[in-house]
Amino acid sequence: MARVQLQLKKRKRQEARTAEAAPCFLSQSQLEAMTEYEYADAQASSAPLVALPSLEDVAHKVKRLQDEGNVLAEAERYRAAMDRWRQAIEYDPTHAVLHELLAQAHLALGEFFQGIQVATRAAELAPTWADAHITLSRCQFNYGELDLALASLQAGMALVVDPIERTALQDEAHDMMRLRAERDAVLGQGEALLTRLTRRDDVQVAECKLNLARRG
Repeated sequence: MARVQLQLKKRKRQEARTAEAAPCFLSQSQLEAMTEYEYADAQASSAPLVALPSLEDVAHKVKRLQDEGNVLAEAERYRAAMDRWRQAIEYDPTHAVLHELLAQAHLALGEFFQGIQVATRAAELAPTWADAHITLSRCQFNYGELDLALASLQAGMALVVDPIERTALQDEAHDMMRLRAERDAVLGQGEALLTRLTRRDDVQVAECKLNLARRG
């Protein structure tokens, strides 16, 4: 009990010194005199106030970074453009257009798998936006996923209103279907060949070719 009374007395003396400036750091004796609750209050009161950005500020920063990325992409400076768009995504992770722009840049750089990842995210964020599905389709096609590419393209076509754009996409879809038919014919021939092979090495080579053909 004597220890508690000592703490209370020190607390009263500290409160009485209102005319003195509050120190930046507490001495050892002051720390010992404070309870856990008092110490927590002191820490909270000394924490600097951080101004949170308003929604308007965030939207302005996202728009500025997106525009800067667009200019860089037009100059074929895709890495720098992607850096701007990624910065913008940090402010607004649900911005589908930014993800689709990233996918286009990956596509231009031949990074098809990375393009699939961000284009998929764009399509998830904006499922009724045709461009997201179309960009995803082109990334999948170049990566060798012919069936998935055709499905994504057809999903995008269903959302396109402009007849000229729709006709161009139909031509693209017909090319994919032709390639798929050619692939299926090769697969059929390969599977028929497998039934006639007897040597293990020949079977493995044929199976490898079939697996490559399945990827388009």
